[in-house]
Amino acid sequence: MLLSIFALTAGMFTFLHLVQNGTFDIMTYAQAKELEQKETAASSDAGAYFAEAEDDDSDGLEFSFHLSGGIGKDDVEVSINQMSQTLMIDIDGADDNYVTANPLSGASTHINDLLLYSYDDGYGYEITLDDYYECETAVEDGEFKISLVDPHEKYDYIVVIDPGHGGSDSPGTVWNGVKESDITLEIGNAIMKYQEQLAEMGIGLYTTRTEDVYTYLSGRCAMANGLDADLFLSIHCNSIPGYWDDATSGVETLYSQKDKKGNSKALAQLLSEKVAESTSSRDRGAVMGDEIYIIRKAKVPVALCEVGFMSNHTELSNLQTKSYRKKVAEGFYNTIIYAFENGLDAEEAKADSTVDNSATEDIVNNENDEN
Repeated sequence: MLLSIFALTAGMFTFLHLVQNGTFDIMTYAQAKELEQKETAASSDAGAYFAEAEDDDSDGLEFSFHLSGGIGKDDVEVSINQMSQTLMIDIDGADDNYVTANPLSGASTHINDLLLYSYDDGYGYEITLDDYYECETAVEDGEFKISLVDPHEKYDYIVVIDPGHGGSDSPGTVWNGVKESDITLEIGNAIMKYQEQLAEMGIGLYTTRTEDVYTYLSGRCAMANGLDADLFLSIHCNSIPGYWDDATSGVETLYSQKDKKGNSKALAQLLSEKVAESTSSRDRGAVMGDEIYIIRKAKVPVALCEVGFMSNHTELSNLQTKSYRKKVAEGFYNTIIYAFENGLDAEEAKADSTVDNSATEDIVNNENDEN
């Protein structure tokens, strides 16, 4: 896959490999799609754009470049894509002369790949990192500094939202022309609107996708596990295959029976209750889901919420409205707040023997269709 991407884009992209062990990560579909819209600087001289620090006492977790020529801190935008583990540095107003005269400086210790690209308003760096980090920025003596830190140093609590399916390869259930992946994406983006509010409380909110792109199940789990998330919440839609069934409705949430601590089951019960409460839907409770990939592979408290039945006329109609999707998002938000403030009642969940049904074969097949 990587070789084919290089062959197709060799004329456009110049990759600057600053790799310690001779290997680098495979580019994701989302990364390739994004880079198709950018032009990379044509130079094989890595030293022109990245200055390897000689005396680095930051363990390779700090980068910097000089601000000059009228470019100030407000012209620089820094972000991290946790799904692809990439640090993005956009410098508005920068040109080839600027990035050559003011190269990015630091150690390549934690860099798997580095790319310089141009866009309409300037130049930017895309740096693929070796782990999951958050970033902090500061300006000192004319130097724009970027420090990488463990996300748990920045936040007390970490939550990963996973809008199920995505892209043409994985639409999930398609009912009456409506794609499950579109519904889950809209709900996921509605949840992410709480990001700033939650950050003020010490809660870091992340998502596996914000666009209609294909994302590997393994990558979703790797992100939640790599961030050591306190909660991993996946969004999906249910259905009775093959026919309309208006008698079957409600919210049900899958959990890991292999989680002997009971956190996954407690989370599933809580999430199902809160989403049903906010949408005035039937709470179908928690369901064992160990056959589903992300439930099976998650090493953190995980719950996969089937937020409604697409095979039910009323619920399908509701799920297509912004107001209803907002109510679903509120249910997820209320779950996060409750878990953060009160913890998960794992002991009660383990003692509860009233919920012992397993996910149906149809659910298992649908939610594993990306694997």
